[in-house]
This record gives sequence, C-alpha cells and structure tokens, in this order.
Amino acid sequence: LKAHGGSRIVACVSSSHGNHAPALSAACMLPSHDLPVLRVNQLDAQRLDSEIVLLLKQQLAGAAVGRLQSIEHWQPEFDLLLRAIIWRFTVWAGAPTPGGALQNVTYAAADARRPASRQPLTRRHKLALLLVGGVLPWLVLRIQGVAQRWADGAPSAASGAELQDGRRGWRRWAAEMYLRAIEPNAARLHALCAASNLLLFLRTGAFVTLGERLAGARLVHLNPAAHRQVALQYMNRVMVWNGLSEFLMVV
Repeated sequence: LKAHGGSRIVACVSSSHGNHAPALSAACMLPSHDLPVLRVNQLDAQRLDSEIVLLLKQQLAGAAVGRLQSIEHWQPEFDLLLRAIIWRFTVWAGAPTPGGALQNVTYAAADARRPASRQPLTRRHKLALLLVGGVLPWLVLRIQGVAQRWADGAPSAASGAELQDGRRGWRRWAAEMYLRAIEPNAARLHALCAASNLLLFLRTGAFVTLGERLAGARLVHLNPAAHRQVALQYMNRVMVWNGLSEFLMVV
C-alpha cells in the first residue's frame, strides 16, 4: 500500500501456521502523520476539560460554605488558578490534558507541511496556550469589572476636592467609553473570528478554538492505532448519573 506522499510504501505481512507465504494483512495502517485527527475527539476533549474545571469549581464552592460572597468576588482568580494548575501538570509537563487523555489526543506544534504530525510544543507554544486560555479571559473580566465600578461610581463626598472630582470624572468618561464602544465592538469581532475559526475547523480539522490557532498549537493523536476511548454507552451512563445526582440534590 502506498502512502499519500507517494514516497513511502507500507506493507503488512502475516503468516499462518500451515502456510508461510506472505499475505497482505487487512489491518494495515497508514503512517501516523497521514492519519486525520477526528473532529469529534477534539471537540469532546475540549468539552471534558471544561467540565473538569467546572467540577473543581463546584468542589471549591462546596468546601467554602458560608463564604460564598468572597468566592464570587474572587471567581475570576479561582478560574485562572484552576486552569493554571491543570496547564502546569499537563501542557507544561508535555502530557495530555484529562479530556485529551480520554479522547486519545494531545497538543502538538502546528506544522503546515505535515498537518497531523506530532511535533513537541516549544516553551513559546505552552506559554501562549496559558495566555489565551487563562490569562486573557481573566484580564477581560477584571477590566470589565473595573470599568463598571468606575461608571457607577458615586460623586465625591468632599465638595472642595476639585482634583479628586476631576479624576473621578475622567474615570467615568473612560469607563463609559469602554462599556459603550470598545467592549461591544470587541465582543462582536471576537464572535466573528470564533465563528470563522469554527468553520475552518470543520473544513480542515485543525485548531478547535481561536486560542489554539493564535498559539500555533493543535490536537493530534496520542496513539494513532488506538480506538475512540469514550464509548456511547459510557457517555449515556455519565448522563444518567448526572441527572440522578441533580435530582437527589433538589430533593
């Protein structure tokens, strides 16, 4: 069997106990860099990683009973901390994420010449994944919160403090400009780029999220010969247990 590149030939030879003549095996595999990565595996890996972060947040909230107000105030920092911990022990260590391990995929550097090849991530790729996956969302939320507080800020109590009133007025103007013009336009631009990236992903099978495209990292097979890890029966069982646990919590 000739590979897609035309320069490499892969032959599988099998022999039986009674006949030593070689035969072409039906389980022949193409080279690993020619095997496409299933889109559903990549999407499920992203979904499972998000669910794991959500479960950790729920456990953290359950452990901090009576301090829900402080937990809500520092929610962006907790999200960043959880994502940073998962990133440190998976991406930074060269290991797959929990969802990627279940779906037989891991991050690798994008290579235009061999799209499905597994090139190890450099330090730049790893830091870029942390930046676009954790730091930037945290920064956007904090900037939005600061702008909202500045826009809703009460006037100065000291009527004679003109300098303080001037600073407060400048802050309010900048906050209103951000909330009315900059943030909506940036959100629309991000939504447009994310939708375009999704269409490109469905066509090419590379870069599930816009952050992966910006970081230059994509998901490839851990083991090209392995089958899909999460079966439909397993997913149905998980959904049943989730529904049962939510029902018991309500009761």
